[in-house]
Amino acid sequence: MPVHWNISKVEIERNNKRTEVIIHTAKPGVIIGRGGEEIEKIKKSMSKMVGEDLQISIVDVKKPD
Repeated sequence: MPVHWNISKVEIERNNKRTEVIIHTAKPGVIIGRGGEEIEKIKKSMSKMVGEDLQISIVDVKKPD
């Protein structure tokens, strides 16, 4: 079953120490999940892809188009 998160923009910032992923969405609660379990799943899978520790930030979009 597909999941629709309504993500409007994803920014990736990298430096020598870490990678930060900033997700802009109208429904941050769906991405974060109950108790933060969904965001932890996303963080684990993305960390495997890039091969380093990363930080994920969620930004609430107040007026989605």
